[in-house]
Amino acid sequence: MKRRLPSSGPGSAPAVLAAFLALAAGCLAGSPILPLSPAPASKPGFVPVICCAGDSLMRPIPTRLYELTRFSPGAFVLKDWAQGGLSSETYLAFFDRRAAARTPVRPDLILLQLGTNDARPLREGRLRPEDFERNIRAVIQRFREFRDRAGRPPRILVASAIPFHDADAAANPALRRIAADEGLTFVDNYAVLDGRPDLYDPDGVHPNPRGEKRLARHWLHWIRQALRSPAP
Repeated sequence: MKRRLPSSGPGSAPAVLAAFLALAAGCLAGSPILPLSPAPASKPGFVPVICCAGDSLMRPIPTRLYELTRFSPGAFVLKDWAQGGLSSETYLAFFDRRAAARTPVRPDLILLQLGTNDARPLREGRLRPEDFERNIRAVIQRFREFRDRAGRPPRILVASAIPFHDADAAANPALRRIAADEGLTFVDNYAVLDGRPDLYDPDGVHPNPRGEKRLARHWLHWIRQALRSPAP
């Protein structure tokens, strides 16, 4: 998915022109080029490791992030820790089953998108709010067991659930409160898609490709903010 610009040098003018035209076409098509800059205090050559965790809303985000930064090869390394259909209750079982494959991972950032599959059970009384909150805190605690390459716990960005057709965002007040209590960054994905049915698939639950790109741009903004801020 990542492409490298052709190098300049004798006889390379057509290649450079082609790269410029491709860049212009991308901008005109509405897909901004958003290179991911590391934190100012990072060592030269620092490539952040970013883990994308959660349910089906997170599944397309790694692909979309690579697309948004396709002219910045090597901007980051992405790990896919997401699977469709998972709730706050079922996520940890999925996560721990994949522990062997994640052993060498030293994440700098973890993006967490959970809560959409909890909204209806919360609304219908099949899931108690205190149980939902306990589940999310357990996931966060599990993530904090990891260490980045400097031996520090990774930074965790917690996203709100997005609007969808047959349930309100019952999980979001708890997610916002948990992020504040735990000193984590809260990413308001609900606001990104609120009032935009044109950004959804016909099922009214999952974003369409344009909605996925919008969410990815929002994630990228907060990734850049996290990497540019001093380590806690």
